[in-house]
Amino acid sequence: MGLVYRSRCIITFNRQKVLSVGWMQALSRASQRAIKLHDSLRVVRTNAAHVDELMVWLNDCYVLLTAKDKDSIPDDLTVVDALVKEHTVCTSVVSCQRGLFVCSI
Repeated sequence: MGLVYRSRCIITFNRQKVLSVGWMQALSRASQRAIKLHDSLRVVRTNAAHVDELMVWLNDCYVLLTAKDKDSIPDDLTVVDALVKEHTVCTSVVSCQRGLFVCSI
């Protein structure tokens, strides 16, 4: 009886050790995934803020364009030059906005 009890104790101990190692590995993987999820959430929030900024900017551009659309076509060359400069500034702002989004998922 003593030998059977001892062997069952050893088997139970070994199973417990295997379960403990597996549990520790599961906890480690869960903590690594939590870190990745927090990083991804930060990136998503940053991108959402950029989208909000771009929407505000696009609405401003839309208002400006609709106001300019109501204006008559100027005959004066200085007015045309000023409009070309405004267009150049607008296109440079658009090209600068292209690199704002970060994707590291």
